[in-house]
Amino acid sequence: MFNFFNKKPNQPKENSSSENPEWLGLLQENQERFFVFLEKLEAKAVELTEAALPELYELKKEDERQHGLMLSGILGQLENIREKAEVVFDEKIEDVYQAFKEEIDVFNPFYNHLIQFRTTCSDQLHNGLEEKLSQLRNQLQQTNFTDYEVLYQQILDEHEAIKNQFKCQQCGDTISLTKIYFVTSHIACPSCQNKNTFTPSSLAQGLEQIGRSLAEQRTQPLLDKYYEEQNRERDLYMQGHQLKLKRDFAEKDAALEQQIEEIEKQHQSSKALIPQYYQEYQRTMFDEWKRLVPDLAEHNERFYQSLQNRNY
Repeated sequence: MFNFFNKKPNQPKENSSSENPEWLGLLQENQERFFVFLEKLEAKAVELTEAALPELYELKKEDERQHGLMLSGILGQLENIREKAEVVFDEKIEDVYQAFKEEIDVFNPFYNHLIQFRTTCSDQLHNGLEEKLSQLRNQLQQTNFTDYEVLYQQILDEHEAIKNQFKCQQCGDTISLTKIYFVTSHIACPSCQNKNTFTPSSLAQGLEQIGRSLAEQRTQPLLDKYYEEQNRERDLYMQGHQLKLKRDFAEKDAALEQQIEEIEKQHQSSKALIPQYYQEYQRTMFDEWKRLVPDLAEHNERFYQSLQNRNY
């Protein structure tokens, strides 16, 4: 694919010349070719996704099974693109880095360029292509979106329509359905005390799961905040890591030290926020679920408390 590594470094370990060694040019060429390769993969992924989205939205309306098959296929192709990029990185960047690292002394004045070569290519892969692939996957998954607000409202409307229509099988009196039943229940007639079996509709039987899904849908912004903080924490860690690498191969610099210290403070602050944000999401989501399905409130609260004993 690329003629990446057809020369070994010819700078001996003891060389401290200020002239740019030949291998720096090789690194630059390899990096540029790798970037072009990633751009082509990204363009292919975007084209694939944009072509699939209209058809997926149509299939969601017409044929759930075919929608699922097509969605799975497109996601599989995006994963193949990601894996291809990883393989090329390992073979053409990581292997080159390791080979040069064996030849170049850590005290070589140009050694930092080798470290930067690997870091820059890795960032372009993980923060560039893989981030774009993640965005495309999210777009594709959106075609699988179910509006649980609509389903929950249908359950409420159905209950409103039937709550005064259920009759006692023995005396014929009306038995008011004072709540939404989502499992088959035996209800006593207030007039004759006869037990009558009420079987909810298939829609109402899904209330427990619909309620949870709606609670998750309504609290999605809190979960997004948690994920955003996770990404921010990783970014801060990488910024600090790169600054520390720079410090290791540079003269003592008070401004650089101050920058590293500030980034580390931000990183630790972000790291502390992550579990707080996730707990905020969980607490709010379970409270909403309990409100939507009050019959299961006690059970779901026990479920929530059990989750607090685990690591997020």
